[in-house]
Amino acid sequence: MAEYFAGFCIYCGVSKGRGYAKALRTEHIVPLALNGDMELREATCEHCEKITGKAEQLALRGHYRGLRTQPGWKHRNKVEQPSELPVFVPNPDGGRDIRLMIPLAEYPHVHFFFDLPTPGILLGVQSGWEYGPKHRWMRLQARDVNPPVTSEKLSTFATPSLDLHSFCRMLAKIGHAYAIAKVGLSSFAPLLPPLILGDSIDCYRLVGGFPQAEELPALDKPYAISLLQETAFGKTYLVAKTRIFASIRGSRSYQTVVGEISAGPRSRLQGDINT
Repeated sequence: MAEYFAGFCIYCGVSKGRGYAKALRTEHIVPLALNGDMELREATCEHCEKITGKAEQLALRGHYRGLRTQPGWKHRNKVEQPSELPVFVPNPDGGRDIRLMIPLAEYPHVHFFFDLPTPGILLGVQSGWEYGPKHRWMRLQARDVNPPVTSEKLSTFATPSLDLHSFCRMLAKIGHAYAIAKVGLSSFAPLLPPLILGDSIDCYRLVGGFPQAEELPALDKPYAISLLQETAFGKTYLVAKTRIFASIRGSRSYQTVVGEISAGPRSRLQGDINT
């Protein structure tokens, strides 16, 4: 377990004795649900912890719940893995899909990952402009398939939905926390806290993918994260490159624009980031 220290809430800025009476809590840079093993101590207040925790739950308890049942993956508070997971099958009466619980041993594990556009800020997209995916909730409709179960009900099914905004907010939280742990808040002007703490209109302006994304090989670790330096339209940005589910072939790398780097601290960052 890698440990770092902040001494203030990295999201709202409060610190103990300066407007905040309670003890600050440890932030898991990568969620425990994704096998995170990096901790940033005294890094979040109780209020912000509830907000980021809810976003993580919305991002990971839907479509990605099945991927998280892989053998050996951690679960918060050592809760045992569920014995069943849901899929949704067509309603013969034409109404809403029917929720069907499937035993884990028979669950049709479907691996699909979203390609996101390049963060808009790197392309000159201004705050408030309409940019990125139009729909918030996504799910895969699998039709005429042969799943590893005998039930004919699953010849056509849908996965649980993914809240794409919450997924991006989780990526933003990971990138922001990792950057503070590695280079310190004084090294950049942060851009992500408004998105992390709320439903920012600039979601896809700050969080996105890589152009011409290729299928990535599986790694021997559950995630990969690093810091990059990108220059666009006369400004230099600190960017976090994050790949969750890295042990699964085809999982995607995403980039979050953590903040702007001023001319002063840029030299201090050279040993910590890739240009």
